Amino acid sequence: MSNDGHNTRMYGIPAKDESGLSGEALLVAAFLRLMVTDARRRQPHRSYRGGLLSDPDSAVEFLRDTARVAYWSELLGADAEAIQTRLLHAAGLAPASRR
Repeated sequence: MSNDGHNTRMYGIPAKDESGLSGEALLVAAFLRLMVTDARRRQPHRSYRGGLLSDPDSAVEFLRDTARVAYWSELLGADAEAIQTRLLHAAGLAPASRR
């Protein structure tokens, strides 16, 4: 628990960043991890009020879109093609064929 009595790990927020990554890099990584998680789901996940929380089809579409992945990769200063290949692999998807 952090000093204020709240368990920040429960919300996915590390109490203290030990990786040395910037807050921006951690945010980008969390977003990309969420896309991989959503892409691996078999069905959309809904909240108890019926709102859509995750959509596997949209996540797969995102991961296969080179321009969208490139935008997030550039925020990290990383090679977009390498990031996209790793994301697709992590999501259990074959990389889109090159034409």
